[in-house]
Amino acid sequence: MISHCPNHPTASLNPNYAIGSSRTYTIPVNPRYNAAQQTSLTALGAIVGVAYDGGMIYSPFAGPSYPLTGWTTSAAYLEGNTFDQCGGHSSSTTSPSYHYHVAPSCLLKQLGMTAGQHSPQIGWMADGFPLYGPLGPNGVVMQTCTVTGGTVGTSVCLDACGGYLADTGDGFAYRYYMPGTFNSGQCNEMPAPAPRTTGICSGSFLANVLKGRGVKYAYCNDKWLVIGATGESGHWTPNLNDVPNPPGTTVGGVGYCTGELTMTVGIARTTFFPLDIVDLPTGVSTNNIHLFDGSTTIGGNTGPITNRDSSKSIGATAYGLPNGAGVGTMVNGIANWVTQNDQGEWSEGVCEVDSCNQHVGQGGGQPHAHGDMFADTHTCLYGTSNYSGGVNAHPPVIGFANDGHLIYGRYLSNSAPGFAAPLLDQCGGHKHDVTTDVDEHGLNLHTNYHYHTQVFDAVCGASDRCTSGVRYTASSTGPLFCYRANLTASEGSAALLGATSRYGATQTQMNYRCCGMTDYYMLNGVPAGVSDASTTFAASSTCTLPAIANGNPEDFDTTERNALLQAAARAFGFTTGAPPGSTVTITAASVNIQFVFPTDQSTAATIQSTANSFTSPAALQSAIVAQLTTPLAIESTGGGSLAVTSTPTVAVSQTPVVDADASGDPCFPSEALVTMADGTPRRLDALRAGDAIVASRADGTLTTDTVSTLSLADADTQGTTFVVLTTASGRNLALTPTHHVPVGAACCADLKQAKDVAVGETVYEAVSLSAAVSASVRATQVAKIGRATKPGLHSPVLSHGTMPIVNSVATSFDALHNVRLASYGLPLLEATGLTATFRDAFLGAHRKYMA
Repeated sequence: MISHCPNHPTASLNPNYAIGSSRTYTIPVNPRYNAAQQTSLTALGAIVGVAYDGGMIYSPFAGPSYPLTGWTTSAAYLEGNTFDQCGGHSSSTTSPSYHYHVAPSCLLKQLGMTAGQHSPQIGWMADGFPLYGPLGPNGVVMQTCTVTGGTVGTSVCLDACGGYLADTGDGFAYRYYMPGTFNSGQCNEMPAPAPRTTGICSGSFLANVLKGRGVKYAYCNDKWLVIGATGESGHWTPNLNDVPNPPGTTVGGVGYCTGELTMTVGIARTTFFPLDIVDLPTGVSTNNIHLFDGSTTIGGNTGPITNRDSSKSIGATAYGLPNGAGVGTMVNGIANWVTQNDQGEWSEGVCEVDSCNQHVGQGGGQPHAHGDMFADTHTCLYGTSNYSGGVNAHPPVIGFANDGHLIYGRYLSNSAPGFAAPLLDQCGGHKHDVTTDVDEHGLNLHTNYHYHTQVFDAVCGASDRCTSGVRYTASSTGPLFCYRANLTASEGSAALLGATSRYGATQTQMNYRCCGMTDYYMLNGVPAGVSDASTTFAASSTCTLPAIANGNPEDFDTTERNALLQAAARAFGFTTGAPPGSTVTITAASVNIQFVFPTDQSTAATIQSTANSFTSPAALQSAIVAQLTTPLAIESTGGGSLAVTSTPTVAVSQTPVVDADASGDPCFPSEALVTMADGTPRRLDALRAGDAIVASRADGTLTTDTVSTLSLADADTQGTTFVVLTTASGRNLALTPTHHVPVGAACCADLKQAKDVAVGETVYEAVSLSAAVSASVRATQVAKIGRATKPGLHSPVLSHGTMPIVNSVATSFDALHNVRLASYGLPLLEATGLTATFRDAFLGAHRKYMA
């Protein structure tokens, strides 16, 4: 039995962390060696053995995307930058996963490994043979026989399985070794260069500049500043509904873009800023442009930016920056991208960013900036209060450009140092003419080239989502039309990684730590109610960063606890939030949520049914997370997160009652909307047989179809519980659990009942509700699933078997084979006048049908 939680500090650098949970593994007591019977690990990941310190032993396999063919495709090569000081790492934040791909140095030190002597046993392999460290008999460094030129079975070397067949006195004929360079675990014995500790590499600078939970760590080795971030933002609202059109313009009479509801995802991202920079002679748009060859797709980059709007250009058709990708990292960990979108259009002009000049790409991801994140009227990245010395002071540091230069904010006064001496070049930066100019951190602004965000007038072009010729205010993120640094003059950088795959160091080659590190930044656990943490650590005795603390109960303040409570309430079907008196209690081992049940029997029965539908802890956790209105709002500031570990138990004192929709009729509430053939909306309780409404064909193209007299229409039914599907674009569709919707990779051959649809599943919505134009439905994802009680039961059945568009979402009144049957039979019934006779005989005369 092992705990999966090793007896030494661990570091969360990928950003997963060790989770303790006892588990028993059965290993053969008397294994038998058989050279002819081998199990290949070239495509087998996960656990292959256990270590004495509670960790697991994994094979060298790095995952299905990397078939194991040699060193460069092994887990140690591809994932080594996430190994902690003891040689292990984790691969999950919800289940035990701490494991080793290489020899565990801390365990070997604890067991007294000594040069010149046989390594101690460090664990057991799954086939029953013992596992040792890297040194074999008489302290020989164990290598494969193919490397040493030895013979398996006679020479002191390893076979293809990493084992050695001989009598070594341990009572086994065969044993395994974890090869590698021997080291006692002391930093002063590791050949490593000295880290940089001054300027932007000083711990005090990093601690003063880096802000928020989005940056996990930052340090300098001898060549690069390395920043590990997840891009979390404390103020980000995941939609674009607050995006105003440029002044004086409207779209269809509406002064705000509706935008797309988007998802935010915290993704580990490591960026590398070179410390030794060689600048190009001038800052012009053609700088480094030859490097953007489309050989890399980091961040979606497919080459240089191609300008599409001459009204805001500098006469160039392409710029030396990546198309649709990042150009730096802001001080809160959010990536700042080029000002243009991936179509070469200025993002502010086409109304694609929110009031902080951020957005999230289609399909989700991290929020990133396409403009200056300055605001005084609301919270963005920085504002006037961040200018040390007032508006006449030099702007503050707000980011790190990928080529190694700092990014400062916008100028607020023409009296500020360096405002016009000299003017900013085409790359968006300069060096001050005054030799003594320094910033608030003491960095010289005359010797150090740096970027500024800029604000300038722009004109709506023909492709912009505003009236052509109207002027508006645009801004930049730092690098404007180019990088000033000569990208190939350094060994590597984030900028070079984003330009080409043909030159420069890889991420693995740049991401290393130096011994004796004393100055660096590490996000640590902070007291409740504090959103930012900047901590400088004392001298480290290891060659890596200290562990990020796991979540503690005190890390969850009142706001976060209430957010969790309300999300859980919505997941259980409380449509108006948790009832008064409901509580949430968080301890180190559990989260206990207690609801005060309503006296209404129907509501209580619905909640009881919902609780019973959570068949596993994972299902419950997913349901709660899906209802969080602010992503990551309840994540521990210490780096941990809550995990549901048991299924809910619900006791309802009321006698369960049958829901009004227990008959299974697939229906919508009275308030649901369809679109008439002329483009006007109409409630279902106002719809009549013979009306023509917008619908989808089986291939997803829009058409119109006639409402049949087989359609259900019961406006008198009250208290029906509907499933409510909320799409990623913010549309809400209420329908009974047995109603069908098209799902899957393509519309509209696969159908699911609403009760079987899951969060993240693809459904289809109408982009345009006019069937007069050539239009089709488009794919979107289910962002939330809830329940609501509404009046009415309606189901429009269409005469030619098409799928009605209800609340802009494609739906189907029955299973696909019945829809197809109706497309043949309904026109015949209506032509012969037998529709009423058919429905009364086969569907039931007790139902209410549309007149």
